[in-house]
Amino acid sequence: MKTLDYDKINARRTELENLLDDPFDLEHDELDAYRTEMFNLTVKLHQDDPDYISEDSWYEKYTPIKNRLDDNAAFGGCMFETYDKELEYVKNSANKSKKVWTIVEGDYGTLMISAGFHFVNRQGYLITEEDYPSEAAYVILE
Repeated sequence: MKTLDYDKINARRTELENLLDDPFDLEHDELDAYRTEMFNLTVKLHQDDPDYISEDSWYEKYTPIKNRLDDNAAFGGCMFETYDKELEYVKNSANKSKKVWTIVEGDYGTLMISAGFHFVNRQGYLITEEDYPSEAAYVILE
């Protein structure tokens, strides 16, 4: 098994962060390539974390319920919004169970699904049929 060189990966991430800090100097294809590389490096850094769940594994193990309050909900009709009746429904579910996951925006637009009800950088919520394993569980979305 190949050991990851975390220092090398973090050094390249720092280079990419500097390039992405001023995206107007980059061509569209170049920007997409840097974002893809940043995503892949981020996943590499997290893959050994016991709280990390791959996107494919998450969809296999957890079943998001449909949002019956909004016929046009994102994430295949499963995302709950961060306001009004949908937020109240999510809060109520979070108080009763360990089934609420928060979609959050991470560094450079990386989307993640984080176990539990969170407020900072939230984009929306998912509620699954199955309980999450711990508050520390998360998924990095492609």
